[in-house]
Amino acid sequence: MSFTAQMNDLRNQVFSILHNYQYLAPFVKEFSHCQISINGNKGLERNKTCNTTQTGMHCDTVYSFNKTHGIVCPLNINSQATNSIVAIITVGHSRVITFERVACNSDPGNNILERRYFILSHGSLFILHPLDERPALRDRGSGSYTLSYWRHGGVRLLCNNPECKEKCTEACHDANEYACSFSLAFRTCVHKRVIDASTNVDPISDEDRSHLHLSPLTDLQKEKNEISLHMLHEYNTNGDSDNFNRWLRAATQNVQNEYYNTKT
Repeated sequence: MSFTAQMNDLRNQVFSILHNYQYLAPFVKEFSHCQISINGNKGLERNKTCNTTQTGMHCDTVYSFNKTHGIVCPLNINSQATNSIVAIITVGHSRVITFERVACNSDPGNNILERRYFILSHGSLFILHPLDERPALRDRGSGSYTLSYWRHGGVRLLCNNPECKEKCTEACHDANEYACSFSLAFRTCVHKRVIDASTNVDPISDEDRSHLHLSPLTDLQKEKNEISLHMLHEYNTNGDSDNFNRWLRAATQNVQNEYYNTKT
């Protein structure tokens, strides 16, 4: 994405601050993306103000694990650079973020080993460390170790009602109705795609694409067709079905990643 001059200054400041810490430096990579999130209590049910989470539990980087290949970070389903830090700046009302340690190879909802909460206050700089999401053997607290990872989310706004303990009341709604919190999440992305905001797909007009320095769709289609014809010719000439099937599986997966996964 393109940063304004002010946002670029902020990005560079955050990068410089984190890079000064020797134990963080290997994971600090140039930020290429900023995600802006807004959380507010306006419109929430009166008896659920404090209990309503506004962000689901998730991992920024997805890993897979099996006994044959070990721990793998599939590049085709991760847009964030591997082993890169996410830096979150909070502006406005304080928010609470939840961390859950989950056992691998199990239903995440039923195998939560522990849960922790952090308060992100106005002006704070919070770090999501990539090693937390990587599956690893971690102590269960009893001296035994299990393969697990940390996920985060469950974001909610900190309650302003001093009487609020564990049960949300209507007084909480009145105290928090106009609370609003912004966050800026700087991250390092390895994929870039231009999307037309009015259609949620790639710009189709060749004129629009030329202004954005994108190749015409007709040229891209021609290139793909030429590759397909070449592979078919190779198959018909040499009869190498293994090579052809490998290409066909990869091409099918690319189509799925490009068109199907981006729409779900």
